[in-house]
Amino acid sequence: MFDKGKIVKKPVALLLPLFFLLPDLVWASPPVPFSGKVSVDGINYHGQAKFSFAIRDQAGAVHWRNGATANDAINVNVSNGRYVVLLGGQGMNPLPASLFANTTSFTSRCPSTRTTGRA
Repeated sequence: MFDKGKIVKKPVALLLPLFFLLPDLVWASPPVPFSGKVSVDGINYHGQAKFSFAIRDQAGAVHWRNGATANDAINVNVSNGRYVVLLGGQGMNPLPASLFANTTSFTSRCPSTRTTGRA
């Protein structure tokens, strides 16, 4: 015969990790599109660049950043000076659901070093 207890335990054991991940997925805000323009000496940049993103309030306090530290950056493709990213997506920290309950302003930073491309 078979043991009914073993049949029930396997699906529960497989679904248990989803139970702990679900709150993060449910209470995270969807990614927010953010676009910009990059030029070097007045010439549109074209290629890969490293960007860091943060969402700050008017006092300058950071409420969200793309990585664990202010120095964490993501590679972004820049085409003829234009780029588009999804804040909270593309391997970034997710946006907390409570983030937009207060007034915030967006800031972005592109270090002067670039990986590949031309200006």
